[in-house]
Amino acid sequence: MSASHAYRFIASLRAAAPGLGLDSLDDVEGFAAAVEFATDDLNRAMAGTIGGIADLARDGFVSAACDGFGRIVIADPGFTALGIDAKEITAAVEGLLARNRRSGSASDGNGRPTAIAVCDAADATGWPLNVQVRAVLVSGEASHAVLAFNATDDARWRGAATAYGLTGLEARISVAVARHDDLRAAAAAADVAYETAREAIESAMHKAGARRQADLIRKLTLVASGDLAEVLEGWRALADMFEFSPRQAKVAWAVGHGATRAEAAQLANTSVGSVKADLATVHLVCGTQGVGLGRLVGEIDALTRLATATDIETLGTVPRRLRFVARRRAPGRIAVEDHGPADWTAVVVFHSATNGRHLPGRLVRALHARRLRPISVERPGYGLTTVMESTNDPMKDAADDLIDVFDALGINRARLLGRSCVAALAFAERYPERVERGVLLGPSSPNLALRRRDGLLGAIATMAVERPALIEAFAALSARGAGSRVIERLSRQIVRQCSADIAALDDPETLADHIRATRQCAIGRAGLARELSAHARADFAVTSNLPWTILSGACDPMHHASDGTAWTATLPGSRHVVISDGGRLLHVTHAAEVATALVA
Repeated sequence: MSASHAYRFIASLRAAAPGLGLDSLDDVEGFAAAVEFATDDLNRAMAGTIGGIADLARDGFVSAACDGFGRIVIADPGFTALGIDAKEITAAVEGLLARNRRSGSASDGNGRPTAIAVCDAADATGWPLNVQVRAVLVSGEASHAVLAFNATDDARWRGAATAYGLTGLEARISVAVARHDDLRAAAAAADVAYETAREAIESAMHKAGARRQADLIRKLTLVASGDLAEVLEGWRALADMFEFSPRQAKVAWAVGHGATRAEAAQLANTSVGSVKADLATVHLVCGTQGVGLGRLVGEIDALTRLATATDIETLGTVPRRLRFVARRRAPGRIAVEDHGPADWTAVVVFHSATNGRHLPGRLVRALHARRLRPISVERPGYGLTTVMESTNDPMKDAADDLIDVFDALGINRARLLGRSCVAALAFAERYPERVERGVLLGPSSPNLALRRRDGLLGAIATMAVERPALIEAFAALSARGAGSRVIERLSRQIVRQCSADIAALDDPETLADHIRATRQCAIGRAGLARELSAHARADFAVTSNLPWTILSGACDPMHHASDGTAWTATLPGSRHVVISDGGRLLHVTHAAEVATALVA
């Protein structure tokens, strides 16, 4: 490697701005050289990246198309059902275009504000638009797309409520509150007594980890929109949209997230009295009252992620298997996918450092064939799980999260399947009484000095060890550039020497599953940075007397098969099996063998 190669790589990164993505990482040697010779320049090239990916619910948004003056040319039925006056849409869109802004608001048919996003036809390529709306944009009959949150789809609201474990009554009252911005009006609409509605909404808030009704509605709005990361410093969007002062925007954003007036005052560095006055202004300008601010903030957060996304995918509705568990020791939520059935033996599948909770269909079917219940839990900072900022030990945080999940799902003991071996081992060491047995897939050596360092993954590991200051910038770059095509290209490059792995990625279902899980890692971003930083600089000083089976692929591009043998000395009673034609993707290429090892 050479310094000149490093600087050519960095030049390619800078040339890609502002659409900075992972394409330049195809130059593996250049990336490795940049890590070795040009840390400061690489850090500057990758710093400050914005955007990222957004995986949206198919029916999460409604759309329209307009001309350059904001006059609506066509609108889908859902957009029309919002009841926004055509003149108001024209004024709102015209104002956004004049100020070169993408997000704004307009009043719906009930006089309540609803957030909208606007962009020109070229930039709307990835937006979830109605077929007829898109056709009008493609033909040139309209020049701009208009998008709004779909507030009228009951199925999506119910899906979001189910994810938080709400009962039918709790979901009905929550949706009614979202639509009427007032609990009494919601009780009347749901035809229940006010006290019944109050008890239901309080229970729903507890399950969702929301301290205020406004925060509950915001949470439901975001989940109904798809897989979207929490928007950091979302108050800036409010300030830009409504021309609030920074203090007013911070107050509005904090209260919309369920903060008390005292907490909002602390965030905005002002007094409680000033917060009261600022809130009065906010409600007047936004046209909100009561919990309506939480709903509006949720819509703005969702549309802000959409408007700044560098890659957008459209998914189905909220998955029935998605469940959020409230974190007990600190504020936050834990994202879980439970594939059931509830009376089968639970198997917790630990995702890798570069994946999220989504499990491949091949693996789920293989586990089900042996009456095993697959459960995937996103670790802190991954996907839709809230990051934990309180400690420097991500594996301890993940283990404590998993106990919350066990208790919420009524699981006493489970079997563990570790694509992240250190996460599985850390949980077993901390809570051995909750584990029956486990399987580790392709673990790296417990000895830091012996870990493999060649190829792209080796360059990243080297960076984490020798240039830890780059981790945050690399995670930001990864999150921004993790488009589906880039994920596929890099994945094929990484496993190119293993025919079984290449064949797996040639299967459309397996490839889609792999991309979906990798995108979930990028949505969170903070989890990847924390785990790379923690793991790459330490030996794995983990012990366990539980029965473990270690499966290694002979052509694993990331770790040597002999790394598994090293673990047998650390884990008494464990057995190591090398799969001669296996690589990195054993959980799909040899799903049957993996499932058998969990019951053997």
